[in-house]
Amino acid sequence: MRQPAAIDHAVLCFIPWGGDESDVTTLSDKMVVARKEASCAICFGPIMPKDRVRAQVQVYDGKVRTFQFCVVCCAAMVRRYFATSAEDEMEIEDRYDLGRLAAENKAL
Repeated sequence: MRQPAAIDHAVLCFIPWGGDESDVTTLSDKMVVARKEASCAICFGPIMPKDRVRAQVQVYDGKVRTFQFCVVCCAAMVRRYFATSAEDEMEIEDRYDLGRLAAENKAL
């Protein structure tokens, strides 16, 4: 069983936006306990109070934004980091696909 610090490290090593070269400044990137309901920045799934999630605060185009990542997406980030199979590596991509589908359905 992996230690909590190793799990946090694996989550925080994952680059959510693919490492594009846009003018983004990350102010904070850490594991937190959610205080209120929110939506995951990847899959748009629910984040509930008391969930342990990743929170990333960034400045882009002069605007400060906080992105939170749900428990399931964080687990997929960990599996990607410690991947032993192609399935482990692709799980996070499946989470992005869920988010794209949710965004498309919301736009309808």
